[in-house]
Formats: sequence, C-alpha cells, structure tokens
Amino acid sequence: MPKSWGRNLSAFGLNANGSNIWLFEGGAIHKRSNGTMQVIRHSEITSSDFDVRHWTKRGEINSDETWFVGAQGMTYHPGSQPDERRWFVTRHSGKAGPFGSNVDRITKLIKHLTHEFSRNDMRSSFGIGHAGDCDLWRNSIYVACQNPKKVAILNRNVRKIGEATLKASGRLPLGHDYLSWCAVNPCDGMLYTSDVDNVTKVYGFDRKRDYLWTKTITLTKKIQRVQGGAFTPNGLLILASDDRADQSFAHIHFSNSITGEHLCDLKVVRKWTDTLVSDQEIEGVCFAPGVPYQKPTALHTIVIKSNVPNRQAWVKHWEIPADQLAKM
Repeated sequence: MPKSWGRNLSAFGLNANGSNIWLFEGGAIHKRSNGTMQVIRHSEITSSDFDVRHWTKRGEINSDETWFVGAQGMTYHPGSQPDERRWFVTRHSGKAGPFGSNVDRITKLIKHLTHEFSRNDMRSSFGIGHAGDCDLWRNSIYVACQNPKKVAILNRNVRKIGEATLKASGRLPLGHDYLSWCAVNPCDGMLYTSDVDNVTKVYGFDRKRDYLWTKTITLTKKIQRVQGGAFTPNGLLILASDDRADQSFAHIHFSNSITGEHLCDLKVVRKWTDTLVSDQEIEGVCFAPGVPYQKPTALHTIVIKSNVPNRQAWVKHWEIPADQLAKM
C-alpha cells in the first residue's frame, strides 16, 4: 500500500515512513533489526486504550459570521506551510433569516476561522439542495449532499472537480435518509457514509470502481441522528450524534473501523429550549491534530443554534493526551 495513506505508528515506537515498514489495510509489518517480522494490527486497538476524562477542551469560538449560519460540516488542511493551513466549512439554510434562505455553500477560511478566502455556491455549481458534512483527503474535498443524494468533489480552492453517485451491484444498502456526512478512510482510500438514524452499519464505496459499495463496518453500538463523520490516520471511525434522547449533551463516538468495536464517547454540551425542539445541534466533526488553541488540539466540531433569525455557531476544539493520540 502507498505510504502516503499513512498510519500513526508512534505508539509502537515506529515511523510509518521508515524503509523497514510495509503498510497494509489492517495495519503494518515491521522488519526488526534482527531480521524478524513484527505485525501491527489496528484491530488490536480497543476501548481500554482511551479515556475521555483526560481530553481537554482548549478553545471554543462563538460566531455569527455568514459562513457559520446553518453550518453543517468542517474539515481542515494542515499544510506544510502556514499559508496552506486552512479550514473548509459547509453550510445549508433552507429558512428565511438575516443572510437569506436556500443557501448551500462551502467556504475556505484561515486557521482562526475569522477571514474568508473563497467560497462556492453549491446550488449553482452542483445543483444540490442540502450540503452536509465534508472531508478533505489528498487535496480533494468531498461534500455529502442530500438533495439530490450525491457527493460533490472540489479542490482546495473550492472549485468543482466532479461529483459521484453511490452505487451497488444489487440494492443500495442505505435507507431513505442518508448522506448527512461522508469521509475517506486513509487506511483503504474508500469513501464511507451511513444512514442518519438507527445506525449500526457504515458503508464503504470504492472510489476506483465508480463509488461501488464494497465494504460494511458493523458497529457494536447503535448510534442515533448521525450528523457528521471522520476518520483518524489509523482508520478509527468518528461519528457526531445529535441523539435527542439526551437533552443536555450531544456525543462524539469513536469506533474501530475494522472490528466495529465502540471505543469511547465524548459528551458535547448543548442547550435546549424545551423537551421537544432542539435549540443547539451538533453538526460536522473533524480530526486534525496540531491545530493551536492554547495547546495543539486534535478533535473539532461545530454546534449550531438552529432557531431563526438569531443563528450562531460554536466551534469546539479538544486536546487529546499524546499517549492516546498516538493510537489514533
């Protein structure tokens, strides 16, 4: 497998770029100095490796800028140079408000999320009616779109590259409500998504075979109202859940994408106006280590205030301890 797909092997005292490392979909093979082989399998990563009590929220940006009104997703390009480090935020607004209605847009922002470089009106360029969460992989941005259901693909200047429709050799496994998120697993290069409710399976589509369904991750924990998704370098699956059974918190779930084992949950504070209607919703989630907010942070999400016209957003950033981060 190409080494640019990457693995985080520092927890095992190894460097994925070393000449004595061979990567494969489920892990890596390491040739020791004595000539023997060591196999490292990412299926061996379990819930005992993680403790969210030691994760620290290092920053929270509250904003009512136009790019956050109705925000649905976010992703980050770390860049090799400071001027390449950029955020990308998608938004959808189907309701009247101070910034208009029927807006679906992706915006390129500086790392502090305070200045817009460029934007793309996705209703015009892709003909879509609901932009969802997004992911950046190998300099391409993948945006989940729900009306009609397809994946929009853009470059880092948020210009259209193409679009894709998910396919199956038989019946498509997804139900009626899907494509609120999509993300590429760097361990196999495939695009994954799921239904929104009652999620026990996440489906993988082969980009090299015209987005044909070829894989399924079966989760050990059912997740409700999945609003966003991402992968870590070691292929751990991250899902943002706005399950309304819990009025005080939304959740970010981590699972092993090989075994489907549930690894840990992070609670994300939100507020409700009453027991029926949510005032704040969690949306997209992004895993991007090294983003500085007091200290380098790794996990990022958006919570939006959904009532009109006073719409706002909170972008939250967490630091994860180095020993846990190394296994991600």
